[in-house]
Amino acid sequence: MADRAGLLRSADKGVLFLDEIGTLGLDEQAMLLTAIEDKRFYPVGADKEVASDFQLIAGTNLDLRDAVARGEFREDLFARINSWSYTLPGLAERPENIEPNVYYFFHLAPKILGDRPDLM
Repeated sequence: MADRAGLLRSADKGVLFLDEIGTLGLDEQAMLLTAIEDKRFYPVGADKEVASDFQLIAGTNLDLRDAVARGEFREDLFARINSWSYTLPGLAERPENIEPNVYYFFHLAPKILGDRPDLM
């Protein structure tokens, strides 16, 4: 067993990006709201609070307004994190971006895969 800082503590004095925040359970949402508002939280298994001052950027493919209406996402957390939002249309709605992405990954593949004939 090793002591690990965890995401919230590691983000202290920096930025924390949480992908798919819409899939957090209600208990985790409550903990995150406390960490955002009070800048303090209890790490998993700890009996002492720790401090962490971070900026939060969150992403999701869910409509959080609908999730709030269904009771699946906390309204107070949504209000706290919804100061700025950006909707990125899917790649199917941006066909002009397909060719540059294919080109990028085509040229990146040899750097990642190296000389691997088993993958050819």
